[in-house]
Amino acid sequence: MWQKIALFVILIRILIFYTVPPSLAGESDDSEFCSTGIEKKVEKRIGDYRIRISYAHERMCQHLEIFKRGKIVFHVAGADDHYFLGGKWTGGLDNRYIMKLTGHGTQLVISKWTGGAHCCMSLIIFDLTEPFKKIA
Repeated sequence: MWQKIALFVILIRILIFYTVPPSLAGESDDSEFCSTGIEKKVEKRIGDYRIRISYAHERMCQHLEIFKRGKIVFHVAGADDHYFLGGKWTGGLDNRYIMKLTGHGTQLVISKWTGGAHCCMSLIIFDLTEPFKKIA
């Protein structure tokens, strides 16, 4: 009997996996939503790098883009993501976004806030030395 139940559960999961749209299955595809009506919010230059934070749909979707000599080296966009330069999302005069954290080279610090009832803060850290890379 338990074998029939297990088989039934597997069949239901397969059916749901192949028929439910990704947005309802918990997999978001914000690319279309985030690609229209983009407005620039913040843009800073650091040597060869240009950091741009922009938003779409009345700030419901934000983009973080990093360019090096005009070519994009990092891009992320998502609904309900909010990006800020530095380690403090509140900003302020003491909010530094260029730091020396690793003992070599220069690092860029970006705050990400997911907002909402599940609000979480995280830091995204990039090493601006050669080669450019996301380190945290």
